[in-house]
Amino acid sequence: MKSSYFTLIFIVLCSGSVIAQKLVLEEATVNFKVKNAGFWVNGYFDDVKAEMELQQSKCRIKKLNGKLKVASIHTGISLRDEHLINDDYFDIEQYPEISLELLYCEAQNGKSLDTVFKLIIKNVEQEIHIPLTMERDLNRILISADFEINRQDFGIGGDSLTLANEVLVSIAASFK
Repeated sequence: MKSSYFTLIFIVLCSGSVIAQKLVLEEATVNFKVKNAGFWVNGYFDDVKAEMELQQSKCRIKKLNGKLKVASIHTGISLRDEHLINDDYFDIEQYPEISLELLYCEAQNGKSLDTVFKLIIKNVEQEIHIPLTMERDLNRILISADFEINRQDFGIGGDSLTLANEVLVSIAASFK
């Protein structure tokens, strides 16, 4: 009887190390900026969804995925926003969403995480390295990241003498 009691305790303790805690997204922002004719154009997407799971015992990210609706783009000029959702840029009729899926995550120093994500824009998949920061704030998990992509890798806009290829992206989210 003692043997089966200890076996049961061992199984419960070991199984607790793989329990995943699903977190609920409280708020998320996706901002970007790109140079156009020598000036920075700032923008954001306001329809962002994300899901996150932590491996409870180790507080490691087990799952982190996000999607945004391209039609929710805002640059401060509505005519430009309408132009960006057309087929020569984002083509929302064919590709209404942009998605990001965590492939690899390893803790670094302090709050830093070394991550690799699969980014899908206009049905073009690319693995990208994103240095991620994760912090605990009371009962919330806060994540943030700044990274750069090349818009032409995803077929966004054509060759341009005035529009830079590099787009700076900033992501922040809080989960509970």
